[in-house]
Amino acid sequence: MSKKLLEIRDDQILIDFDLLFKAIRDAGGDWQAVERDIRKFLETLQGMGDEE
Repeated sequence: MSKKLLEIRDDQILIDFDLLFKAIRDAGGDWQAVERDIRKFLETLQGMGDEE
């Protein structure tokens, strides 16, 4: 059975917690940097939707 890792909605990113914690580990435990990256990603996607 396939696993959905990421789902993007208009104002939300739903992310699998394994993926989230892997990102935090990869960032050396800097969860704030991961949070900033995810927020920037969401803002970029929202900006793309505004262009349509």
